[in-house]
Amino acid sequence: MSLAPPPGELQKAANDGDAAAVARLLAAGADVDAATSAGITALWKASFYGHLVVVEELLGAGPDVHKATAKGS
Repeated sequence: MSLAPPPGELQKAANDGDAAAVARLLAAGADVDAATSAGITALWKASFYGHLVVVEELLGAGPDVHKATAKGS
């Protein structure tokens, strides 16, 4: 049985703009909607930092695009 990667790995790859790592982590079963205690997701991080290729990769995984952070953004 294979375990999904920890959510922090997907968020770090998204934060860093590492599209290859994001693709690998998603293929390994990373939860595209996993969020920090503040509600920050990998999609939020990639969007915030302008990593378009990563945003496209994450959108292809079908995230909840309406998921809000703890502050509602």
